[in-house]
Amino acid sequence: MRKKLFQDGLFRDLIKNRLQWRETLKKFASFLARERLKMRYTKNKLEKEILEVFFTEKTKHKNRYNILGRGLPGSPGALEYQMQTTFTLEERTLAGQAMTELENRGLIAPIYKDIISPGD
Repeated sequence: MRKKLFQDGLFRDLIKNRLQWRETLKKFASFLARERLKMRYTKNKLEKEILEVFFTEKTKHKNRYNILGRGLPGSPGALEYQMQTTFTLEERTLAGQAMTELENRGLIAPIYKDIISPGD
């Protein structure tokens, strides 16, 4: 983020042109707002939500794509439905990474019941 600030020249403008400090501060506030909107969720938050999806219906078989969604318009996953949101591409990728980390830690595991994609 710091590198991006220097590339945008926000600090240089602030120092060079003290008369335009208000406009520069507005640009800086706008930049911070854009950066904050890119990622609304942390990996930790998504891990907790994924675990909650798994444990709400213990008897029902869960598939990775049913939880994460397919990334197509109109095909959200159970995670998005539970969180009442629509993921961006970056957020869906982060949710996939969170699910992989949960598998690596042994908190969730495939049961190999699905013939088509047993590892999901």
